[in-house]
Amino acid sequence: MNQLTALYFPETTIRTSQAAQELLFFDQISYYLPAEDNQPDETEPEDGLCRGYAPVPFTDDLDRFRQLIRELKGNEAEFYSGQLSSMTLRYLEDRDESTVKNLISTISGQGNADKADETKKREELWQARLLLQLAAMLAGEEQDLQNELSALSAKKVQLFDDLKGEEEMSFAHGQIIAPQNFSPVRPEILCRAWAKLFVADKRQQEHWILNCGLPETADILFEINESLSNQRPTRLFRIPLPNIHGMEKDDFLAGRTAFRNEARDVLQGFKEQLNDAAINGLQGQTLKNCTDLAAQWTRLFDASGPWGQDILPHGQLKTDQGAPHLEVYLCNRSLPDLLTHCSRSKVRTPLDQKPHFALVAVKSTKPSTCKG
Repeated sequence: MNQLTALYFPETTIRTSQAAQELLFFDQISYYLPAEDNQPDETEPEDGLCRGYAPVPFTDDLDRFRQLIRELKGNEAEFYSGQLSSMTLRYLEDRDESTVKNLISTISGQGNADKADETKKREELWQARLLLQLAAMLAGEEQDLQNELSALSAKKVQLFDDLKGEEEMSFAHGQIIAPQNFSPVRPEILCRAWAKLFVADKRQQEHWILNCGLPETADILFEINESLSNQRPTRLFRIPLPNIHGMEKDDFLAGRTAFRNEARDVLQGFKEQLNDAAINGLQGQTLKNCTDLAAQWTRLFDASGPWGQDILPHGQLKTDQGAPHLEVYLCNRSLPDLLTHCSRSKVRTPLDQKPHFALVAVKSTKPSTCKG
């Protein structure tokens, strides 16, 4: 582990604001794309902090996938209730020779009983990518709406303060608006679709750490870990993250660079501890070392800043939410084990590969989410 990197789970086509807080800790965050050449509008290729790739590329079938997305757009409500499979099958049954059903048959081989399993896998991957693509579109539209509402609310507050002769902050273009933590699809369905891509990803061994923006998705993995090993994951540490709402992106990036320079030794210590935990599991001094590093991080963080405003997107002061924190857990099983089980796939990690213990990072505003 030359860098502190994580793979975002289970959302795809990540926008900058979704991972900005965690990027104070991580060197880089990777994320899956449902299809290649499908970068989000807010991708920042100049800094390379977020990197997306398609684990199961369409190659020659990319244009057909895009056409299908255009035809399915408008049926997103079906996805919200978790009816992707039935909707897709109904849709496929009523289409002509250019449909995905015929496309899948062409790819997998029509009428060949020996390829029945391969055909099923391809159908599942098609459905998984369809769900993830439409879920990303829904999430993007919802976030755009929240951004517009935040901007309107800020303008209203600004106008009111101008009338009173008071100065107040305004949200200009380019400022970060804290993302809303929600999923347009039931988390268990989104996780299952994402897990199917992970199982098929030839680069899966590169990833040791999953970064979960929603605690609910981490809980799904924790429950799987407990069902497989009869043990709950162990929380290694909990560290504060910055409030970023209302910050200019350039200011955040400058603050990030300054803080990480100051915390260079602490970050190196975390890297070594996580690397050792992923390879060897929980050792005698692991928790103590991580606790000491977290205390050093917290002291440096308290002296850093200023960061963004501690307010909600609509200009309301926070009342029932705590400060953002990053919690990192060590599981008793590997990521391939957890996600294979999540995907309900029969594929298993080859015996000649020694998988790493899974590390799961969770962003939380709760006082504590430690469950043992």
